[in-house]
Amino acid sequence: MTSSIGFARLATVAFVSALALGTACGSSDTGGGGQSDGSQSTAAPASTTTAPAAPTTIPLLTAPTAPPTTSANPNRITIEGFAHSGLEAAQANVTWSITNRDAVAHTVSADDKSFVWRAEPRQTTAFTKTLAPGSYPIHCDVHPDIMKGVLVVK
Repeated sequence: MTSSIGFARLATVAFVSALALGTACGSSDTGGGGQSDGSQSTAAPASTTTAPAAPTTIPLLTAPTAPPTTSANPNRITIEGFAHSGLEAAQANVTWSITNRDAVAHTVSADDKSFVWRAEPRQTTAFTKTLAPGSYPIHCDVHPDIMKGVLVVK
């Protein structure tokens, strides 16, 4: 982008210089610029106008963002990077929403096998399960060695 701006400036300067040179040299007619008797005239140098400088950066336009929406469902678990998040803000007796941002399937499974929720790749799924307040150790059945946590229901 910088080279095209530089080229445009160079072209403008060359044009203005050529125009000024043509004016300073005069023409062959005797109507004003040159003298026909061969003597030199001392014309004032032509003034050159420089085009206004083009901005060096182009402002980025961004779409307006909508205000964040609030959901009646506080039980939102997110799976991303082979990790569960949102396990500590759960409320009792509310529908669960699980968003899997990974490219592979995962589960949110209770260690005591009281629930197993499967989350397909890049999908959000809702589950209805009544859980009493307490702590529930969980894991992913697909990746049990690396995906573990504790779901805290208040």
